[in-house]
Amino acid sequence: MKTLQKKGLPWAAGILFAAYAVWLCMTYFYVGTILELPAYLLCAAALLKRDRGRLLAIAAVLWMLLELWTFRLVMAAPELPSAWRVALSVYLAGAALLLLFILVNTVAPLKKFRVYVNIFWFLPGAVMLLTAGGFFAYEMLSMGFSALESFYGLDNLRLSLPVSLGALIIPLWLACSAEDDLLPYQQLLGSLLTDEQLEEKRRELGLKRL
Repeated sequence: MKTLQKKGLPWAAGILFAAYAVWLCMTYFYVGTILELPAYLLCAAALLKRDRGRLLAIAAVLWMLLELWTFRLVMAAPELPSAWRVALSVYLAGAALLLLFILVNTVAPLKKFRVYVNIFWFLPGAVMLLTAGGFFAYEMLSMGFSALESFYGLDNLRLSLPVSLGALIIPLWLACSAEDDLLPYQQLLGSLLTDEQLEEKRRELGLKRL
C-alpha cells in the first residue's frame, strides 16, 4: 500500500497540475497565462519525476509567487465582494501552508522540523479545497450557475479545484516518503554507522523513531 502511495500520489498530483495548465491554455489564454504556465508545468514535471528535492522546491516557490501575483491583481478589483476577498485570503493561506510543507520536506536544513510538520499533512489541501469547493457550491446553488460557469468563476478568482486537490495529495506523498531518506544510512549500519549514529541521523532528518 505504501509503495503504491509513493508512486501513485505524485503522478496523480502531477496530472492534475498539467491538466489545469492545459485548461488555462484552452480557456484563459492571455498575457497572464504565459506567466502562469511555467509554474504549473514545472510543478507537474517535478511531481511526475517524483522529485523530492531542489526541483520541487523551486517549482513550489515559483507557484507561490504566481499565487501572490494573481492575489494582488484580483484583490485590486474595486467591485470585488468582501466575502470573495475573505475566500481569496483563506485560499492564499492554504497555498502558503503548502509551500511551507514542501520546503520543510525538500530543503536539507529544514528537514529536522518534519517530525513536527508532517503530522499536519492534510491541512494545506483541506484549507484550499474547502475554500474552492465552498465557492463552487455557492456559485452553483446560490447564484444559479451551471457547473461549467462555476468553474469559470473559480478560474477568474484563481480558486482552482484541481490545484487544491493536488495540494491535498502532495503533502501526503511527502509524509509517506520521508522515511526513504534514511535508507542509505541504514545500509551502512554495522559497518560504518553505529546504532547511536543512525538515531542521530534520524533526528537530523526529522523522522520519528520506529
